[in-house]
Amino acid sequence: MHYKGIIIYKTAFHSKTAILDENNTMQHVFMDGKKLLSIGSYIVYTKKQKGDVAFGECVSIEDLPLAIAKENIYFLHHIFEIIYAFTPVGKTIHGLFDHVLFLYHQPTNFYVEDALWKKLFIGKILFLLSIYKEEQKSIISFFHKINTLPIDRVTIESLHLAEEEALNNWLLTIFDMHQKLNKFKTTYFRAHCGKI
Repeated sequence: MHYKGIIIYKTAFHSKTAILDENNTMQHVFMDGKKLLSIGSYIVYTKKQKGDVAFGECVSIEDLPLAIAKENIYFLHHIFEIIYAFTPVGKTIHGLFDHVLFLYHQPTNFYVEDALWKKLFIGKILFLLSIYKEEQKSIISFFHKINTLPIDRVTIESLHLAEEEALNNWLLTIFDMHQKLNKFKTTYFRAHCGKI
């Protein structure tokens, strides 16, 4: 059986990878190493389960997010690192795969250098992962409002200053409370919140 997925993380010295699959689930798979896979590779693969361990073979590399990597590879790695750090292995996160796949098929006239758009993109990932407290009503209602829209349809002009400030504070709070923040390679919200 063939599966589709995006390589979210790879270990440096062996074939263990974290794959976000088309069923919106992140899983660890030991890939066979016949094809050179990089973080961000959108692949078709086969998988065999042996006990608790999954072994996979890449059938084909379908796509790479080259356009956005060319524009801002740092942001791209930022996305994959956040997904790897915050997504529970084996849990289905509805909408996450398609949200990330947008980076591979963005409209040609779409510009991702806007800091607010990047924060919205990251915020939607964290919202899909349900990383918010119930008392954060402004963030919850804001993302419920935009959650049904493709990320390129969210008009930045429609945001109120209070919503943007709430978004900044929410992102800072989430990253500050993550226990492995000091191991993140790309997350630097505390120093550069407006300059993702």
